[in-house]
Amino acid sequence: MALWLLWRRSAEPTIAVTVATLVPIIFWSPFFFVTTVMPGMSLQADLKEAVPQVAGIPIYPNVAVATISVILALIGYGLYNAPDSGDSEA
Repeated sequence: MALWLLWRRSAEPTIAVTVATLVPIIFWSPFFFVTTVMPGMSLQADLKEAVPQVAGIPIYPNVAVATISVILALIGYGLYNAPDSGDSEA
């Protein structure tokens, strides 16, 4: 749905970009943001294997994917709304 919003011709492209940005943020946010603030919930799953660690910090695959997706969506939104630096008039 987000790709369709970005690729289709629209009279209001800003609304399409905003909604396309919100789709991954709303989808992935419960994996990390909600889980860490709700009492009784944990990122720890019943894994048969040890959780991978980087520099002694446990890295949960679902949290890594969720964080990367949210960051990329926000970067894309920021790039879309950034002023064009090449169109300056002297």
